[in-house]
This record gives sequence, structure tokens and C-alpha cells, in this order.
Amino acid sequence: MKLVFIDNNPLIVKCWRHHYQVLSSIYKAYNLKSNHDFKFQFHNQTIEHMVTNFKFNSGKTSIVTPANSLSYMGGGFDLYLLKAILLGTPYTYKHLENIIQNYQLQKYQGYLVTNQIYKINLLELPEFDYKSTLPYINWNLTEIIEIPTMIVPEKIHSISHLFDSIWNLMSNIDPQTINTLVIPGIGTGYGGLNEYESTKIMLFAVFLFNISFSGQPTRFDQLRKSMMILFFFNKDYKKLRNPSDIEELESNVISDYGKKFQFKEGTVMELEDVFKYIRCPENNRILLLNRNKKPWMGLYYGIIGETKPNESPLECMIRETNEQTGLSLTNFTQRGVMTWDINYTDDSTSQHYPSVGGLYLFTADISAEQLENYHTPMVYSDEGILDWKNWNWIMHQDNFGIVDNVKIILQYLFESKQEDLFTVKYDDRKLTNCVYLPGQNPLLGKQ
Repeated sequence: MKLVFIDNNPLIVKCWRHHYQVLSSIYKAYNLKSNHDFKFQFHNQTIEHMVTNFKFNSGKTSIVTPANSLSYMGGGFDLYLLKAILLGTPYTYKHLENIIQNYQLQKYQGYLVTNQIYKINLLELPEFDYKSTLPYINWNLTEIIEIPTMIVPEKIHSISHLFDSIWNLMSNIDPQTINTLVIPGIGTGYGGLNEYESTKIMLFAVFLFNISFSGQPTRFDQLRKSMMILFFFNKDYKKLRNPSDIEELESNVISDYGKKFQFKEGTVMELEDVFKYIRCPENNRILLLNRNKKPWMGLYYGIIGETKPNESPLECMIRETNEQTGLSLTNFTQRGVMTWDINYTDDSTSQHYPSVGGLYLFTADISAEQLENYHTPMVYSDEGILDWKNWNWIMHQDNFGIVDNVKIILQYLFESKQEDLFTVKYDDRKLTNCVYLPGQNPLLGKQ
């Protein structure tokens, strides 16, 4: 489906194009997929010029218009649309406005609720030969979609109203039956929104609605969209009443950056920032090290290291990460501890020895910009080869290049907490047991 954005204000069109480029870059950086293959066009033209000089000959065309709760169309884009429909006819805009208004108010009992979708089948309008008009001949325009953002022409009091209108629009169109959807600038006239913010809100709603999750979307997948909307509008999720809901979101949806974010009510976030506050599995990449040393020589593992005297586990993690990868990260989340119990055979003496020990587990999120600028595979230190590895590659049943306990631990790691325990047992080089034990960290309070 083609999404054709038109406006006679060059600044609006310039802003649309800017936000489109930003969102396209974000999609690429985060490896996001779309439900539908929308084709975007941006035109700095009047609707009359577009109807006269452009042809959409394949499939059905629908057009969006703001209108108001009384379905009067005597100003702004509404008026220009009526005049474009009437090009070459003897009628005044009032004649067509009265027909449409009667059609709508009869259908919806005299009132159009704001931020909702109201479709008008132009071929059903009485007392009007619509098939002889230019929009029908050149565009096969058969439908007007009214999305009133205000009861009467007035300032839009909530910046989320425009977003809600576009979200409802996307929820109520079928890309299989509409070939072209024409959308004008909304909210910058009587609504009082500035061009930069209104165009950003419109395109963010379209792009976010169209994000596709791999496989069957889960409840957490959809909550990630919800949280991106909250962050976009600076709505503090911590105002949710139930502490367990907040804990669930922070454990499964919100990134470490998001947990520390200071919300600023009444402002709209820049698009580049929204996505870094949410965990984005579509990226599906984890930085692993193909080890050059024992243990696990030649296999992929996480970044590990030993603490120095008087160094805390977190300080060790920050230092070792920088020394082994060059990344300067401080936003680590502690994920509990892992203990190991290994019985191994010394190849030179054939003697069996026990080995017990453990390590602290941490994870850290990085921004899309850091990811884009951190190119792998690479050798940063003598520890081995660093590489971003896709989740599906890591977890594949035929992949024997990953330390075997990593595949099991990763299934729980990003949901685990500081008080959790992982236990690993080996008989020589064979993994015999790997168990996740929530709440059983024996070192809690001793770190």
C-alpha cells in the first residue's frame, strides 16, 4: 500500500521526510521488520494540484481528512478537499458538505467522537454524481476517512490526541483492499501544534503500529510497543499502582537505560531516544568472545575476568569489559551468580580432580549508535575474537561452537535477578546438569 503524505506547507513536508529518514535508520539499526510493505511518498502540493496532475490507476484510493465532531468541512484541508472533488462541476462546496454532513450525522446519531475513525463511501452519497469527478477518474478515490481531533476548531489540548487518531486510522484500514492512502498534515492549523512535533507524532504512530515481531507476538512483545508510546510522551510507567506490574515491565520490557530515565511531563521524546529505553529482541545480537585461552578454548563464551584485591564484582565487570572489548559501560544489571562443580581428568597423569568455583553474572544494554559503530568480528585483546552473534544462531541445536551451559543459562539470564542462582556440573567435559534456581543466591548480602 502506498502512503501518500501531502501538504502545501513546505516545512511540514520537510519534517515528514526528516522523520522518515530517522525512523528508517532506526529500523535498520535494530533489525526491525514490518507487518506491511508500505511505500511512502511525500508531496509539497495542494490537493487540487494532486487530483489534477497525479493518477493512481491501480486499486482503491482512500483519503484522510480531519473534520470536527459536527462534520462541518468549511476550513483548512477539509475545504480544499471538497473543492478538489468538485473541480469541473457547477456545485459549491456547501452543497457537498451538506450531503456528507447529513450522511455522517444520521449514521452516528448527531456526533462524531474525537480521535475515532469515520468512513464515508463516496459512491453511496445521494444526490451527487460522484463517478463523474476528477478524484474518481484519476485516483479511483472511493472513500473519505474523517478523523476529528477536536469537537470544534480549537487548540489541541493533548499532544497524544493526534497519535491516537493516527493509531486508530492504522487499526481500521486494510492494506489488502486499499492501494493508496492519502494523508494530509494534521493539527498544525487550528490545532496549534508545530510542524516538527506533529509530523514526528504522525510518522511514529505509523511506523510503530507496523512493527512486526518474529513468530507469534507475545504479551511482552505488545507491551514493548505500549512502553515505547509511554516513553515517547514522557508518561512515567512507575505511576502504575501495582508494584508487581512495574517489576514485570522492568524485568522483561524496559532496558537498563529506561529504568533510570527521568520523565519530563508534557514533552515529546526524540525518535532516536525512544527505542533505547526498551529491550529490542529483534536486534537479537549478543557480544560473545571466541576464547583464545583455557577454559573453553576455541568456543564462544561471555566476557569473563577475575577480581582484583578490594575490587567489587561490578567494578571488575566494568574494568574487564573495557579491557577486553574497548566498550566503556557502567549500566550493568546483576543477574545472580553461577557456581560450577567439575570433575575432570588430567590428560598427562590420568588423575581425576574436582574443581568448584563460581562467578557473578551481569548484563548490559548498549545504544543503537554504539552497536552500529562497533564492528565485528574483531580482535581487541589476546583473549580471543569478539563477534555479535544472533540469538537464533546461538541457540541452534546444531551449533556446537558455543559453550553448552551458555545455551541453557541464556534462556533465563535476561529475566534473572541478583538473588538468583545457576548451578553447573560437568563430568570431565560433559555437561551433566545446569539448573536455574530463582532466589537461591548463597552470596546475597556477602558481596
